[in-house]
Amino acid sequence: MKKVFIYFGLIILLNSIAFADFINIDGNKALANTLRIRFKNHIYHKAIAEMILFADNITIKDQYLKPEQSLTFKVSDHMSIQTNSNQILIAEDPILRSYIIEYKQNSNPIKFAKYLLNKYPEIEIAEPYIVDQIQSVNDPLTFKQNLLSTIKANEAWNIFPGSSNIVIAISDNGVEQNHEDIIGNIAVNTAEIPNNNIDDDGNGFVDDYIGYNMSYKDDGTLPGNTSHNMLDHGSEVTGIAAATTNNSLGIAGIGNQCKLFPIKTAINNSSDIVYGYQSLIYAALRGFQVVNCSWGTHKSFSQIDQSIIDFAVAKGLMVVSAAGNNGFNVKLKTDIYYPANYRGVLGVGEVNQYDNITAASRLGVACKIFAPGDGNYTTQGSGIYDNVGEGTSYASPVMAGAMGLAKGKFPELNSYQLIQYVRQCTDDISEKNLLYKNLCVGRINLYKMLNGNPNSIPGFEFLNYSLKSNTGTIQQKLFVGDTTNMTVNLHNWLAASNNLTFTLSTVEDYSNSVKIINNKISGINAQADKDLSLNGFQFKTTIRNPEKIFFRLDITTDNYSDFILFEFTPSTGIITFANDVISFSVDDNGKIGFGGTDTNKEGVGITYKKAGNQIYKAGIMATENDEKLVSSFNGWGNNDSDFRYSAENSVNNLNKILINDSNTISSEFIGLNISQEFSLPDKKVGIAKVKVTVKNTSGTTLNNIAVGYLFDWDLGFDSDSNSVRYFPEAIPSTLGNRGAAEISEYKGKNFQTTFGQSTFPVFGCLVGSDVNKSIGQAAGYSYETTYDFQKSDQIASLSSGSTIQYNEINDISMVIGQNFPGSLNNNQEYTFYLYFGAAETSDNLATLLKKAYMNEPLTDVDEDLVNLSMIYPNPANDFIEITLNNNNEVFIYNQLGDL
Repeated sequence: MKKVFIYFGLIILLNSIAFADFINIDGNKALANTLRIRFKNHIYHKAIAEMILFADNITIKDQYLKPEQSLTFKVSDHMSIQTNSNQILIAEDPILRSYIIEYKQNSNPIKFAKYLLNKYPEIEIAEPYIVDQIQSVNDPLTFKQNLLSTIKANEAWNIFPGSSNIVIAISDNGVEQNHEDIIGNIAVNTAEIPNNNIDDDGNGFVDDYIGYNMSYKDDGTLPGNTSHNMLDHGSEVTGIAAATTNNSLGIAGIGNQCKLFPIKTAINNSSDIVYGYQSLIYAALRGFQVVNCSWGTHKSFSQIDQSIIDFAVAKGLMVVSAAGNNGFNVKLKTDIYYPANYRGVLGVGEVNQYDNITAASRLGVACKIFAPGDGNYTTQGSGIYDNVGEGTSYASPVMAGAMGLAKGKFPELNSYQLIQYVRQCTDDISEKNLLYKNLCVGRINLYKMLNGNPNSIPGFEFLNYSLKSNTGTIQQKLFVGDTTNMTVNLHNWLAASNNLTFTLSTVEDYSNSVKIINNKISGINAQADKDLSLNGFQFKTTIRNPEKIFFRLDITTDNYSDFILFEFTPSTGIITFANDVISFSVDDNGKIGFGGTDTNKEGVGITYKKAGNQIYKAGIMATENDEKLVSSFNGWGNNDSDFRYSAENSVNNLNKILINDSNTISSEFIGLNISQEFSLPDKKVGIAKVKVTVKNTSGTTLNNIAVGYLFDWDLGFDSDSNSVRYFPEAIPSTLGNRGAAEISEYKGKNFQTTFGQSTFPVFGCLVGSDVNKSIGQAAGYSYETTYDFQKSDQIASLSSGSTIQYNEINDISMVIGQNFPGSLNNNQEYTFYLYFGAAETSDNLATLLKKAYMNEPLTDVDEDLVNLSMIYPNPANDFIEITLNNNNEVFIYNQLGDL
């Protein structure tokens, strides 16, 4: 049966998530027709969320933290006020606003997320539901190794054997609870009656007596049964962390006297971790001290995930995670992995029984400590024991057990303090791993951990860094020859320490792209639990290198040493421009919106009023005499562009990007230097300006030069519902034929107001030049033409005036540019101006583009959206939420229409 909670007149039903198919998103598994969303303000109740999304037939499958489970609403009497209640209240807020939704439309999750962000101003975040993967390699060894002696476990247990008050939660694909060496160490939830299908303790979870099965409705199994019908992974992990000790059976778990509690987070017949982050909330609500996560994936940072971890940490939960497996691919060895790389998580790398870093283990910033994994002997399904194979999955539970011991020995330490203390209680294994010596953190030594004193050493966490030129200008992008001053910001979580020396060096900079000029800062005093800013590091960029390297910061004093790693890209190819309403990125090779390749994009795209990116690709093209073509989209050279970054670029003018066409094949080479100077004329208007200067550097005379830009827009929910047309109303009359403009509009039916008016913004471009003989060029295309933009089509787009126009609703593109008939002598140059951006209506966009070209004020254009007052829910219950109109007036009427 479903547990019913009634509060403030609302009825809330506890539902589990029933998932169907998976799809592939950037190499990760994602749940089809499913998103994770977060509302902006105070949408704490499922009924309100459903009312807001009602028009799109969206189902709220789950709420990450329900009001009755929170300290904010103080509904459940099983929750007590904690000393850090303010911190918990702050951490609860974003989780209370976060939901899992299911939609009926046949749409890719990325597109539907974009649609929701565009349509609903109440939504702050919308993202696909990426599922995590367990981190093991299915090649079990045939021999046993002595894990306990490697990490000095027996010596440590003689100091402190752990505490039964500490519970290590095992978040995994499933655990065989009845295994002889597991059942006796489970922390029984005595407030719950097993298998009665009732939430006896009122914590929002049914029958969580000796474990909780988050997928029970998906499996058709019991909510208290955590066994998996196929895989032993969770049982193996459980034995390593917390098998029953001193029971005359089997093995000893690293946590010794610490208790365990299994949480099943995968669906039967699958190894996918679907409920991983929900399990962290569950463990935090239950008051557990440690959770092991032998799972994760290589994906983009998620603020929803980070908020869940922040909440768990605020509740006193220590999150331990596998640092990730790289599939034995050296190129992936240092790639970022989550959840190990989230703040507040201890990421664990793997060594074998001889302290050699395994081929599977990742390194880098997410790997804070090593532990033995390969060959560990542990519990398995069907009540047996055996060795496991290679994988950070089997190193992580070693550290989960260790953190249980540490929390029992040092209960006054919070999660951040525990991480900074325990990661220093290690043996140095760098000499055994010379290939990764400067990246190699230590391997856990339990004896050092339990025999040490956290109040005797500092413990530094890297926060961020900032870069400035010698003139004090903030540097977003570095160029060859630049001298840069770096400030490194840290937080000291442990004891105060005086007379510290910080030494900066580079790691994995194989091309020597960074030369450190000032690498040492000495005589620094660090206070306990305070931030520390280190000013004075200085380096020079020697060659262009867009590949990731590491900075290593060594910290020493008379009787202390430690080091911190952080990532750095010496010469990123991307710079991002932004004002209050528009943002866009530009790369070194002539592309706008995104740099890199179609499969490895860099940058933010082109966004308007935080509605998400609206561009697929955009970039520059140039032709000579209608015969030669150089383009960002030809693919002859690196990054699919014929253009190359020019060495003349300088930090003295960060807005100015110089490129040349030296990256093309010889038969197409023209000999052009193109300067693009970007600016945003008004901080409150979504218009960008590009001053384009084209210089002949070929050494000979060139004829009939034309230069322009392709913009492949993907507006709105469905890119197939876009239109493109010539936009003469945006061209200032003084330009005549020297000007041209195009506009793209969303024509779908999902953005209609009650007045029948489209509320989705329009996007467009204007080009013009003061060169008398120049001719503005504007063309509209279907995506089919520009997807594989042939040479003949590109040349035609810059030589046909405005005659090429696509008139159907489809996935569209536009070309906007300037044609300069006649000759261009060597070292002579032409200049033209490109304006691109967005507005709420085509009339407003036309006015803004014209005014921008004429250098007239832009903020007098009315860009306010229609903003009707709204009440949720409707009909109203005992509480209502009111969104005010622009006049901030509220009129309340009864059912008879009386005010």
